[in-house]
Formats: sequence, structure tokens, C-alpha cells
Amino acid sequence: MTCTFELGTTLRDIPTVDVRLSDRTVPCSLGRFDLAVRFPEATGESGVYEFKGGPRTGMFCRSFEVSVEEELSSREKAESELQEAFDATVRVASLVADTIWAKQPTLGFAGGRPTLKGCSVVMEAQPVTVGFLGYKVKTMIVGWPMPTLADIETVLRDGVGPSISAVLLAQASNYAMANPSASKSAAVTLAAIACELSIKERLIEKATPEQAELVRLLIPERGSSRLSMVDLVKGAFLPVFGRSLRDNNGDLWRRYISLIEARNAFAHRGEEFNEMVAWGHVNTAREVLEWIETI
Repeated sequence: MTCTFELGTTLRDIPTVDVRLSDRTVPCSLGRFDLAVRFPEATGESGVYEFKGGPRTGMFCRSFEVSVEEELSSREKAESELQEAFDATVRVASLVADTIWAKQPTLGFAGGRPTLKGCSVVMEAQPVTVGFLGYKVKTMIVGWPMPTLADIETVLRDGVGPSISAVLLAQASNYAMANPSASKSAAVTLAAIACELSIKERLIEKATPEQAELVRLLIPERGSSRLSMVDLVKGAFLPVFGRSLRDNNGDLWRRYISLIEARNAFAHRGEEFNEMVAWGHVNTAREVLEWIETI
């Protein structure tokens, strides 16, 4: 079985990926299935795009294929076995798409499914086309960090998609920048929650055994934190990380406070934000998550 999944149709919504993925087949396993993800070959559409840290060569990735070898045990079981194989291809395709959309989320919907464009099954040496339900999902524009070959290989090897904070930030970006009917205040709220999850996860991960008990008190497994998110970042970062967002990046610290204040204004007073304000707050959240990853 080979299924083709589409990520975009026009220049503005086709994602850009590392050119090393050109014509590359990446194998993976899911349950009892051995699958392979094949990326398209770079064409004249490939080019060089500027990113933080210097230029990187990228290519447009309109679609990709996921194939699985499945020997049917009997005609009676063919339908159920084909469905099981198809479910495996959709799961793998979703992992790949989420990895791309988490880095390039302007028109993507991480947590959804890419568009199924076709699925062929060879039965008795004759290829046939079968139809399964696929959900139309748009992707993003060129200019965000590109998913690399290592990103794709890692997600297919480990079977673990992007973090919840990355998915939330991707959806916030979609609401803020690509979906005209979406609530921009909801975008700000999702961006703030993405920061909160990332901060808490990093504190728990990096705390030494001596610090772990204090971190557990500040961030209980159940219930809300004992400190506000601003106070948690202000008070816990320096002793745990040896770095302080407030001291090391004062501009980002001030914008982070503004993000939290905007989230609170919406949550407590129902304040609405326009697109430009939402864009600023979502970009702040992205910078906060990037800063946390450097710790």
C-alpha cells in the first residue's frame, strides 16, 4: 500500500524543508508494520532562504508518500487488514506533517491530518485505487525554520511527535496569522499556555536532586502553580538554570510579561485583540520557547 499525502497546493502554503530530504526514503516501524516515507525530488523550485544562523538550502515539499508492505492473510480478512495498514500510514504521515507544521505553522494545523490525495493497493499483481477519508489541511508559507532530515528521522525512529507546547504554539500561530475567522485572543491564550508548559517542563527536567523538592512544591503534579508564571520565571530560573530571562534578555522579558498580562486580560475581562497585537504576542512566545531550548 502506498498513500500520497499533500501538504500544500500553492506557493504560499507549501512548506519548505531541508533539501537533504530530496528524493530521500526514510524507513520506520509502527507496531507490526515496516513503513517507508519518501520525499519528493528537489526541482527548480528549490532555493536558498535566510534563517537565523546563516543561509540554509531548502526545497518546497508539496507532498510525500508513505508505503507499507502488507501480505493479506485471506480474502475474508482483506478489508480489516487493509484498514489496519492504512491506519498505520496515516499515523506515520501525521507524525511527519506535525514535525513540519510545528516548525512552519502559519497555515498548518499540528495535531490534524495532512490531505490524503491517493492510496494504491496491489492485489493479485494489479494496482487498484482505494478511497479513505482524509481531512483537508492547509500548511504554511516559506520563512519559518525548516524541518531537517534529522527531525524526520528522529520522529520516525522514536514514534514521538512534537511536544505539546510546540503543537499549542503552532495552533496559536495558525489562529493569529492564517485563519481570518479564528479568535486572535484565543491565539494569545494558546501562546501563553505553550510558554507555561515549556517553562514548567524545563524546570522539572533541569532541577538537581537538591532542587527537585522545591520545584515540586512550586509546580505540583495536580492543581495550579503556587507562583504566577511571571514570578516563577523571575524566582526559579536563576537558581535552577544559572541564567535569568530578566537579566540576560531584558527586552524579551518585558514582552513576556506583556504576553501574560494580555492572556489575563482576556481570561478575566474578556478583552479582545486584533491581528497585529496577536502576531506580536505569538512571536514573543516563539522566542521564549527558543530561549528555553538554549538552557
